[in-house]
Amino acid sequence: SDVKAVDVSNLNNLVAGVNIISHNLCYGVSDAQVQITTTGGVPPFNFSLNSGTQTSDSLFTNLAPGSYQVSVRDINTCPAIATFVIQAKDPIIVDLVSKGDIDCSGSNGGSAELSVNGGEAPYSYNWSNGNTQSTSANLTYGINTVTITDANNCVLNYQVMISMGETTNQLEVLNVFSPNNDGINDYWVVKNLEYFPENELVIINRWGNEVYTQKSYKNDWDGTQLAEGTYFYILNVQMCNELKKFSGYITIIR
Repeated sequence: SDVKAVDVSNLNNLVAGVNIISHNLCYGVSDAQVQITTTGGVPPFNFSLNSGTQTSDSLFTNLAPGSYQVSVRDINTCPAIATFVIQAKDPIIVDLVSKGDIDCSGSNGGSAELSVNGGEAPYSYNWSNGNTQSTSANLTYGINTVTITDANNCVLNYQVMISMGETTNQLEVLNVFSPNNDGINDYWVVKNLEYFPENELVIINRWGNEVYTQKSYKNDWDGTQLAEGTYFYILNVQMCNELKKFSGYITIIR
């Protein structure tokens, strides 16, 4: 009888390979992709990842970091195996380098300076007050949020708590003024009082009579209708969370 030649060149010579399209791009996210390649064998092929369901699709997506084994079989169920490892991306790490709290008198806002590592540099910043640098000024009292985005569009939200600090604006009372309309020292001035609008001023003469009173004093009293001489003042000021009393003598020179 005639003996037919059988082409065995494609039998039992299936080889599988792996093309890693992308490793883990963002920490904690299953986003890696691989393409399984084949040489030899007889198509069509079926693929199974870590003994999972067989599929005809050689592209695997949404993979978490870790070790994998892919099994391939051709139409004759000839097998091939390939292994690969998906590398994890380091998380975005934020360090608070420095922080400045708010002056309770409101003369300046809070500030913060950040140092960022991990993920994929460079990074972009979007603070809740609109700042776009790693250092931010004019932060408000309470929680301030910054959204940090790395080069792979991985996002981390970080919060900075700004507290209410002590005031750096101490009051300085000038004890002599000369209201003679020469444009120099015509008003009784308390330096930095503008930061503390909740105040009340009382001027008393030598006989103990109140000769001038003013709530929310704004450094605009020129001693009108008072004679030259020395007077006693009482200035009650709400300084942040404390009511403080200042008193002493001032002299009017005309």
